[in-house]
Amino acid sequence: MNIKSTMKKYGRRLVAKSKHSQITPHNIKFHIDELTVDKFAGWIYLQDDEQFLCCSLTLLINGKKCLDVRANQYRSDLLESGFGSGCHGFNVAVSWQDFELNKNSIEVKVGAISVYQAEILVDQKQMLVAMTKQLTGHFDEALGAITATMSDLSTSSSLKV
Repeated sequence: MNIKSTMKKYGRRLVAKSKHSQITPHNIKFHIDELTVDKFAGWIYLQDDEQFLCCSLTLLINGKKCLDVRANQYRSDLLESGFGSGCHGFNVAVSWQDFELNKNSIEVKVGAISVYQAEILVDQKQMLVAMTKQLTGHFDEALGAITATMSDLSTSSSLKV
């Protein structure tokens, strides 16, 4: 399945042209590749005539604004499918702490326009896995900082000898 058929199936395939870069539901094209308790990834752009413009989106979980992200990461699949420069991807960490056990309402907005709404069910296992990933990331960062400091200390002490 190529990206264009994916867009038709999952994203919005609304063709309308704007002579001004106004954001309307008709000129926003997107696809959400992944939305979990720890990751939000996909692509989105604003089409203005023949231009594919980068845009920012907001993720709301249970009505609370959780993050703003600029969709400007390069993706070769978008370029190969003819979607401008291909720089319309996003892939960001989501805090598991923004979710609640059981039902969570999800909304994605571009400006004031809601482009996606869904409900996600989150169980305790998913929360624990996301929490463990986050803690492991913090431990890895701390270990890296300690290792770098120790390396700097050993280098500076060997210079004094």
